[in-house]
Amino acid sequence: MDSILNVETLKLLSSIVGMIGGVLGFFVFIDNYILKFKPRLNISNRLFFRYKTEEKHPTIQGKSLESVILKVEAINRRNKIGRIDDFAIRIYDSRATFPSGFMLYAENVLEQLPSKSSYFGKGEFSSFSPASILGRSTKNIVVEFKPEKYMGVTLKPEGGLKLDLLYYLPKKGWRISGSFMPYYFKGHNEQEDPNGVIEYSLLDNSVARKEAANSLKPPEIGIYKGISGKYIGFYLMKPVWSIRNIATYPLKVFKLIGALVEALFRQITSCCVILPLINLKSKTLPRMQFRPARAHLIEDTEAALKKCRNSIEKIAEKINSKADSKAQITIRDEGSSFNIQRGNLEVKFYKSGDGHIRANDTGGYPQMFTFSMELVEYPFGLRLWKVNNKIMTIRSACIHVMDSFILLAH
Repeated sequence: MDSILNVETLKLLSSIVGMIGGVLGFFVFIDNYILKFKPRLNISNRLFFRYKTEEKHPTIQGKSLESVILKVEAINRRNKIGRIDDFAIRIYDSRATFPSGFMLYAENVLEQLPSKSSYFGKGEFSSFSPASILGRSTKNIVVEFKPEKYMGVTLKPEGGLKLDLLYYLPKKGWRISGSFMPYYFKGHNEQEDPNGVIEYSLLDNSVARKEAANSLKPPEIGIYKGISGKYIGFYLMKPVWSIRNIATYPLKVFKLIGALVEALFRQITSCCVILPLINLKSKTLPRMQFRPARAHLIEDTEAALKKCRNSIEKIAEKINSKADSKAQITIRDEGSSFNIQRGNLEVKFYKSGDGHIRANDTGGYPQMFTFSMELVEYPFGLRLWKVNNKIMTIRSACIHVMDSFILLAH
């Protein structure tokens, strides 16, 4: 009887072990053959920005950026070997009203990140090449990023810079890894580096230490408790984000169908419309004459610029009636354009094209105060203005512009 029980127990244990082995084998199969290479990228806490050291132009407020050096840590958590073909970063000043993003691409690699900015010139550079990462391993790469040839990048070193890191995978294209905020404290540097190299930091340790205060009970206050609204809004949006994540796959399917339909439509258009026109119009030498595509918006654009001038003048009159002499807003006409000034900030409003109006500060480049207005056409003859990619009326646009103008004027 005991021998029979022992045999049954061994069979049961063998079945359990077989089931565990099958489950583990299934996951190993998924990890090796189904899951694709998906690295996780981090960057070093220390970054080096190399600015050009020549004398700056009188109209340039910032410095010309030559290159950015940082260490990229690529973590491959899966068994499959992978390759990263390229890196890129986008840098912009997040304090600007309409930030302009500057693209820089991987140009060179260094053996290690310099310990000090003064040792930077001693490093040996090698041309960048695609990086292969073994399964379940980590690879550190010190990369020097440079802008494209003939593309200038002008930034304020002490500005609110933001950096986006991108990487390129074969057959998958560009992916964004994350966004970072490099900090530069001018007070810590007694003098500028003679080679134009400035060290930045992500301040990971300082940010983590600030979280120590979260373990303490907040001081009791009874005057202002408005921060609760932000937390409520955050939790209310969680279901929306979950639904959006679930809907990602069907949207990709619809996008694929749309791409196939678009390709078919272009094939038909090219063969049935464009090619016959090429054959027809290639018989004579004079080329076809065209009107500008948005020429019908000329009158609307000029009228909108005049409305902006009148609306801003009314707002300025109300402000000037109660403002002191230094805070007065002045308006000066310059032909079809006009300028407004308060303190040291002067902004020019002008027509930059058919259906386009811009408002830029005249203090030099890079421009912190920039607004771009575009006239967008809708069905039934309806036309609305888009201000920094936000739809609004002319009146709302003027209020929106003046809101930032009052804040930035000093």
